[in-house]
Amino acid sequence: MKELYPVRLNGVSLNAIDTRFHIADVEEEAPKIKVTTQSRAKYDGLRMMRREREPRRIIVHVVLWERDKMKRLEMYDKLVEWAENGGMLTLGYRNGQQIRVECTELPDISGRDWKEEVDVVFTAYDPYWRGLDPMATSVSTAAGQTATAYLRPRGTARHTFLEFEITNTGTAAMSSLSVSVNGGSFILRGLTLAYGKTLTASYDNHGFLALKVDGTSVMDKRTADSADDLVIRQRESNEITIVTDQAARARLLAWEQWL
Repeated sequence: MKELYPVRLNGVSLNAIDTRFHIADVEEEAPKIKVTTQSRAKYDGLRMMRREREPRRIIVHVVLWERDKMKRLEMYDKLVEWAENGGMLTLGYRNGQQIRVECTELPDISGRDWKEEVDVVFTAYDPYWRGLDPMATSVSTAAGQTATAYLRPRGTARHTFLEFEITNTGTAAMSSLSVSVNGGSFILRGLTLAYGKTLTASYDNHGFLALKVDGTSVMDKRTADSADDLVIRQRESNEITIVTDQAARARLLAWEQWL
C-alpha cells in the first residue's frame, strides 16, 4: 500500500516493516509558549521575566490492515518495537528536517475491529525541528592571529548554537584557544592538543555541551568567564572569531532549527 504520509523513525518506516501498516494521518501539535512573570511592587501589570517553548507532541494515526486476531497482535508487537525507543523522526512533508522524540503513549488495540485506527504519540522535549545535516564553514588560523568566518542559518527559530572542530596544524602542542560570536566566548587554557589532534565542541542527544579530544572531556580547560553556550542568530550573518596559539584548521557548524 502506498504511503500517503511517510513517517520514518531512525530511518525506518512502518510500511517497510510490514506493508499491512497504513499511516492514516499525522498530527503535529504546535508547542505552547510558557511565560514567567513577576508582579510590580507598587503598580498594576506584570513584568515578563522569561518566555520558553514547551514540548511538542506528534501523533501518528496507524491502521493495522489485518483481519486475523493473532496476526494483528503480531503487528501490534512490531508497532511497539518500532516506536517505544524513540529517536530521530522525519515526516514526508518536512523535507530535510528531523526531530528527536520519545514515545510517550502506545495505542490500545481491539481484536474485533480489524480496521480500527490506533494512535502512537511522540513527544519532542526540544520542540525544534532541525536540519538533517549542519550548516558548515571552514577557516585556517595562524598562531596568535585572529581568524574570522561567517554563518547565516536559514531556520525559522530565533537561534541555534555553534559547534566546532579545531585541528592543530602547527609545529607544537596547542595550549590555548578562543572562539567568539555575538558577545559570547569559549576560552580554553592548559590544553595539550598535539599536532594533528582535534578538539570538538558539540551537543549530545539531550542538549548537553561536550568539549572533547579523542573522546576525553576537556571541559575543565574552559575558563570560568566563558559563556555557557555560543549562540547563533538565525536569518542573520554571524561573525565568528577564532584565536589559537598554534596554526590550526577550524570547522564551524550550526544546526538550522525550525518551529
